[in-house]
Amino acid sequence: MKRSLDPAEIAKYLADESRMTGGFASEVAWPASPEEAAELLRESAASGTPVTVSGAGTGITGGRVPQGGLVLALDRMNRILEIGPDRARVQAGTLLSEVFDAAGAAGLWYPPDPTEWGCSIGGTVATNASGARTFRCGPTRRWVEGLRVALADGTLLDLPRGAVRAAGGRFEIPRPGRTPLVVPAPDWSLPRTSKHAAGYFSAPEMDLVDLFVGSEGTLGAVLEAELRLIPAPEEFLAGIFFFDSEEGALAFVDAARAPRAAVAALSLEFFDAQALGLLREKGIALPGPAQAAIFWEEALGGETRPAADAALDAWLALGAAAGARDDSWVAEGPRDHGQFRDFRHEVPASINEKLARRGVAKVSTDTAVPRGQVRALLRRTREELARESLEHAIFGHVGDDHLHVNILARDPGEYAAARAAYGRLVAIAVEMGGTTSAEHGLGKLKAGDLARLYPPAVLDRMRAIRSALDPAGILGRGTLL
Repeated sequence: MKRSLDPAEIAKYLADESRMTGGFASEVAWPASPEEAAELLRESAASGTPVTVSGAGTGITGGRVPQGGLVLALDRMNRILEIGPDRARVQAGTLLSEVFDAAGAAGLWYPPDPTEWGCSIGGTVATNASGARTFRCGPTRRWVEGLRVALADGTLLDLPRGAVRAAGGRFEIPRPGRTPLVVPAPDWSLPRTSKHAAGYFSAPEMDLVDLFVGSEGTLGAVLEAELRLIPAPEEFLAGIFFFDSEEGALAFVDAARAPRAAVAALSLEFFDAQALGLLREKGIALPGPAQAAIFWEEALGGETRPAADAALDAWLALGAAAGARDDSWVAEGPRDHGQFRDFRHEVPASINEKLARRGVAKVSTDTAVPRGQVRALLRRTREELARESLEHAIFGHVGDDHLHVNILARDPGEYAAARAAYGRLVAIAVEMGGTTSAEHGLGKLKAGDLARLYPPAVLDRMRAIRSALDPAGILGRGTLL
């Protein structure tokens, strides 16, 4: 097993895309097998050494930024072990893009679609990652059929879904040659949102797999995952409809996700006037007076060409009824579809570039609210930001009532005001029955948000679960709790 005390090697693992500073560690190790990872954890538990599990470093909440001790880097555990007729078994360091490609070569599809395809599968499991296509397909959790996890004491667990379920308020986890490990089961209510990624999952008689999905590396190290695959769509329809009013865009979303809609939306993505303005600043030609836009997709499989044409006609009719501009965009093939997806990704990239020029960090929300409350969320958000004339841009997964509010501080002096406004926006979402994080997790940067969402008794229950699985408290220090 490769290990290093070299500060230059360690430095590569002290940051992620959150731009969080202050990470430090004394050693980095690269296990090449589950057994080697388990050995590292046994050593660390015995010595009380903190361990931070590291994936591809694409997280934006500082989860992989170590606070001392050992970095357990999964770079070498990056193999696709099996692609079956409806399953993929992969190591945690495998990149999501590699799973997409391998599944596609077999005529299959792995639907979870976070914005960043360079993330690792272990990272997506650890955060229950989602994205644009969650509206139709759900988050990562829905597609995980089994996990191989190393606990803090080095115990390796092979967990096919259904093998261990909560009963009587606890999990009893079998351990070869040892007494079962008893762990309290979650027993709290989750926010009434379609997406949620803040704290540990909870459901009656829940599967143990679901406790580890979304636990952000604080309960065990996910080393392998068995993922469900489905037949690949034959083609995608996609478009970006532009509107002269924000209300028109939201009316279009209402129609597209209505129970008896003539379309089957895969994604519904929102861009406000300020987000579109950022793209215009970069020289991207957009319909001049447009004040909002919606990117939409639909996956087609097995349809004849007349059926595909009928699906497109249905989208065009919905757009026309909501006031979509005649110069809106519709993809004429895979190349256009790819460019439309790049358009979606270009908005956060533009924000990051502008803030880098200003020398300030990004302040952005990851909140979601219950179905039907997105208009109220937008109204209250803008009222709050107007109090201090804070520049902002809003985009995101409107199909799930999940929007990212990006506050663009003009200089370091305004950053404090942006952070204070962020806290008020999170409080508004929670007051509306929403969640503090819908897809990115809390990591270290937003760990304090958990107390905005849950009362102390729930936080104590989470700590009890964590303590039962990691008595020495070595895993993910500073993350979540």
